[in-house]
Amino acid sequence: MTLRSLLRSLAVLSVLVGCRRAATPAPTAAGAIPAPVAPSAGARWEATRRQVESLVAEGRGAGADSTLVAFLRATPDSDATAAMRWRILLRLDPRTSGGDLAPAVTLLDSLLADSTAHRGLRPEAALLRRGLAAADSLRRLEGRRRSQAVQQAGDRADEVRAVRDSLQKLAAEIERLKRRLRAP
Repeated sequence: MTLRSLLRSLAVLSVLVGCRRAATPAPTAAGAIPAPVAPSAGARWEATRRQVESLVAEGRGAGADSTLVAFLRATPDSDATAAMRWRILLRLDPRTSGGDLAPAVTLLDSLLADSTAHRGLRPEAALLRRGLAAADSLRRLEGRRRSQAVQQAGDRADEVRAVRDSLQKLAAEIERLKRRLRAP
């Protein structure tokens, strides 16, 4: 399993786990006149999500992250788990992270260290953190394997040169002996 497919699987798993329906609001008392209602957290999130998706499609990951941070600051933790999930996924996206997983790991570590924030996201964050640790281990193992392969190729090239030199010396010695045997 490649690092890319492992990260893709982790991202899909995170999105699937996060796709939960919001609880329906409590019914109002009969005959009560509803007070003017500010846009619900769900409506604000949908608008933010559309804006973030647009920014990501344009390749503007930093702008998308800023939009998510602004949403997170204005929203209680209970309504902001989807935004936090998006921030983590943005850090996993190679287009926005340049293939560096350290920002995602840092965000996950800070999320896991804060026991009061985003409680609904903690199990997913722990799962992603373990997945990133496994991916990092695989990446390091692959790096060691490649460096060993390069070292072995260099060693083999040195051996081939040594054998070639020995064969040339042997051929020269055979020629010298042939000339000596031909001489009267």
